[in-house]
Amino acid sequence: MPAGKKAEVSNVHSGNVLFPRTASALGEVGLPGAALLHTDLTTSTQDDLAELWLSSGGMPAPGLVCGLIADEQSDGRGRMGRSWFATKDGSLLFSVLIAVPESVRAELSWVTFAGALAARAALEKLGANVAISWPNDIVTRLHAAKLAGLLGEVVSTDAAGNIGVVLGVGINLGLRAEELPTPTSASLATAGFPVPSRDEVAAAYLRELGARLAALMSACESGIGNAAASGAVVPETRACHLEASDAEATDAEASAAERSASAAERSGLLAELNATCATLREGITVNRPRDTPVHGRGVQILADGALVVATTAGDVRISTGEVSLLGRVAPSEGK
Repeated sequence: MPAGKKAEVSNVHSGNVLFPRTASALGEVGLPGAALLHTDLTTSTQDDLAELWLSSGGMPAPGLVCGLIADEQSDGRGRMGRSWFATKDGSLLFSVLIAVPESVRAELSWVTFAGALAARAALEKLGANVAISWPNDIVTRLHAAKLAGLLGEVVSTDAAGNIGVVLGVGINLGLRAEELPTPTSASLATAGFPVPSRDEVAAAYLRELGARLAALMSACESGIGNAAASGAVVPETRACHLEASDAEATDAEASAAERSASAAERSGLLAELNATCATLREGITVNRPRDTPVHGRGVQILADGALVVATTAGDVRISTGEVSLLGRVAPSEGK
């Protein structure tokens, strides 16, 4: 594993012993030979895997290439270059390297959305009541306190046409209240949810991520999504509610509609995101870079990933921003 940009990586080794569940999950959803790595300390797992992609020259086939779990990061970051605060053993710091096929290039933002959906689904299955705060944070559902964040970064395109993407997730697991970086942050522990091991969380996340990436790649490659086989949420179609006598006509209509739908729709990811997003509610504020904040009601997320907010002046479409949800601080949610 190549060192980080500041050459601070120490004790990089196989993660199979410390994280056997995660290694098993990566074997199920990753490319043949996909390796799980672990390090005590690095500058950034994102940078490490980006360097690995560049030094390897890419991959001959698309899919999950490898994963890296760090105990500590000296320069971890989130969206827009912000620092990511974590303590040793109190958080899961996990990045995966993905070879994304050329067919997904127009939908690359949905790789990060797939990661957010996977993290939410994994935490929910492990006993946490959580939702997504657009675009890619995980928050407690009752009070919208942030306990996880996703960061997707494109590295380069290799000779085979695969796009190297590093997808990182930071999840606050056992952090105590005094260790949280902001008053609107939370951990599984402070929210009163069960606190699984890093191995359990990472393994659950990988399985959920693998299913959603498969759905997205299938939808982009064939033009006809394979969401049902992938395990992702499939949106209902009009044909589901019609009588059997209408089947022949509506099958043709549904087929035409599916072909014209975006990959985000066909894969089921768009429907899942709209169904699990805490931002679609009254009383939100979206702070936009180099623009004025938008106040109003979150209405929906579009196929291109943009958020629609209803304001007193009309609907506003937002492609980049940070959402503030009101009334979200509470000492405990799971009790």
